[in-house]
Amino acid sequence: MLRGNGSKRRAAEVVLLAACLAALGSGPQGEAEAVRALVGRQAWREALERARSALDSFPGHADLRAAYAEALFRAGRLEDAAREAAAALVAEAPPPRALLVLGRVRQAEGRHGEARELLERARVLASEDLEILYWSAGAAPTRADIVQRLEQFVALARARGGDPDRIEAALGKIQLFRAVGERRLWVPATMPERAEIPLFALPDGAGGVAGYTLEVRLPAGKAAHLLLDTGSGGLFLLERIARRRGFQALAEETVFGGPGPARHRSRTGLFEWIGIGPLAFEWPLATTTPREIDATGRFHGLLGLSPFEAYRVHLDLKAGKLRLEREGQALLGGTPYWEISGQLLVQARILPDGATGLFLLDTGTDRTTVALGLLEGRQGIGLGPPVEVRGYGGRWEGARRVTGLRVRLGDFETPGSSLRAVDLSRRSRITGVEIAGLLGLDVLAQRHLVLDPRAHRVWISERWPPDD
Repeated sequence: MLRGNGSKRRAAEVVLLAACLAALGSGPQGEAEAVRALVGRQAWREALERARSALDSFPGHADLRAAYAEALFRAGRLEDAAREAAAALVAEAPPPRALLVLGRVRQAEGRHGEARELLERARVLASEDLEILYWSAGAAPTRADIVQRLEQFVALARARGGDPDRIEAALGKIQLFRAVGERRLWVPATMPERAEIPLFALPDGAGGVAGYTLEVRLPAGKAAHLLLDTGSGGLFLLERIARRRGFQALAEETVFGGPGPARHRSRTGLFEWIGIGPLAFEWPLATTTPREIDATGRFHGLLGLSPFEAYRVHLDLKAGKLRLEREGQALLGGTPYWEISGQLLVQARILPDGATGLFLLDTGTDRTTVALGLLEGRQGIGLGPPVEVRGYGGRWEGARRVTGLRVRLGDFETPGSSLRAVDLSRRSRITGVEIAGLLGLDVLAQRHLVLDPRAHRVWISERWPPDD
């Protein structure tokens, strides 16, 4: 069993918290609040155990079942969380937190109309609940409404000693949405029915692929080379490049949970237009960073898949092509994916024990990386010496080599038995769901990835179409 100093400290905190929770009482409502307190302290394993035990004693208590759904969501078990939240909602007085959990799952599934209705119901029932205020803000009908709800959240969170990172994130969104107003962003100017865009493989120096870039046209200058990064939500550029291309800064935000200092001050703003192959958009929103993204200068920014949300996306990483089509024959099978806080997440299997976890589908990283927290309590896992792992924002501090663990998605798994582990706890805490790791190009390179945003499913195969 792996247990470092951080794990010992966490175990001591949980023991202390357990003593405090005993004061809440042993009734069903007290148990529900105890489960939520554990989730709030990121002790979601203990929260799951306590919720299961309490439900054995009070199986019909709706709010206790809602608390169990919250713990399942935090653990990354989204389908189970949705099922338990839905079960809690059959009560005569539906618990607001059950509405919140089910709304967040539906949002992650791309069922936005249903999500908005559920989150709005939760807010009406519990208008001063910090969790509900924060997560329901994005479901507001206008940006002015989002600002109003986030301002209410900030005021209440400051008064109650709320999470400072979440307060800072809310303040950044408030500043941005005030500056943008209700203007349309990423307005399509040229949107063909089908498109094909070349991808350029970046060698890793060891016979493999470190990433894939594509050319993007911006005002005033030659095309910029950006890394195609399914782990990113939109358009990221070096600040010095953006300034030369007419970037209009609107707000400063903090990006959390990445490498380097794990908190990055970034400017967000607009370009007049952007061209990606035969596609063109007016007023694309972009985020800039003063930090060098690639030490070798092979690319100057990142591009996620959000500009292509109107298309079925086919990443032919064998042939080096990004193919887009608006309509196509319905596809069968595939693997579900969820989108949470701009993260494209899939459920992968962790071997050899067969457990599952949510992994970021990430063409922006050359090798699969797991969360250090994933290793706790696992037998037969070797934690090796420190290793150099870099990403957007700098170097991951405390990265280690791991042996005895593999990650499998569908028919494909990480080669060999050597992975890297980094601390993803801040990313998980900020987004409210456990991120087990980043599934990288050691699994995805030289293969076909097809993502259907309408069905929220992804296909990974050696050839396309895949064999029956």
